[in-house]
Amino acid sequence: MVRGRVPSPIPFLPDETEQVLRPGRLAFYLTVATLCMVAYWYLGTPGPQLAADYERGFDAAVGHMAWAVAFYLVVPLLALVFARDSVSEAGLRVGDAAYGIKTFAVVTVIIVPIMFLSANDPLIQGTYPWPGAWPGQSPANLALWLAIYFPYFVAFEFFFRGFLIQAIRPQWGVGAAIWVQAFAATAVHFGKPLPETLAALPGSLLFGLMAVRARSIVWPALLHFVVGASTDVFSLYRQGQLFP
Repeated sequence: MVRGRVPSPIPFLPDETEQVLRPGRLAFYLTVATLCMVAYWYLGTPGPQLAADYERGFDAAVGHMAWAVAFYLVVPLLALVFARDSVSEAGLRVGDAAYGIKTFAVVTVIIVPIMFLSANDPLIQGTYPWPGAWPGQSPANLALWLAIYFPYFVAFEFFFRGFLIQAIRPQWGVGAAIWVQAFAATAVHFGKPLPETLAALPGSLLFGLMAVRARSIVWPALLHFVVGASTDVFSLYRQGQLFP
């Protein structure tokens, strides 16, 4: 049976325009997600700031982390609570630990050597770590920085691989949800080193698939943290700034 065209509720717009705003739940979540991404882009992400020769430092890096937690974790959580949706269904749970641990271990073995090689790129060295040379001054500094850095990855993964997928999949399906979050996460990397930006799309697809299969954002968050931490450590090492 062929469905008839649904007239637009607004006369001068194309038919079926009302699908943009229905269901209301999806429109609400996508609006929240867009506002969060815009807010973090202007207030928190170091991408466009570093592209403009932004001077790195500890205080600025902590500020980036704080904005990420605010817009990628706190605001989406409040949106879920407001809409009376499940927080655990958005990935804040252990999920399938056996799958998560196995996938995390296998991908880590593959990705760490790649991070070591990529840290030789001057663009990577000029961008990471976000606090500059400070983390490499002592093991205590490095441990403190990584402890501050970790919540960023939890927030990032919750927003893209948890909140966005949970918002989209009931209406558009899991495949579309994974692709939408991957494109959105890649867009956040604009202004960062080109190799990182190009790797963001396949990496985001991998993290999205992991989150859906494991029913948790814990495992992609841990893997993403390994990517970020190894990039910082190897960048410091390549520049001779790791515990000089």
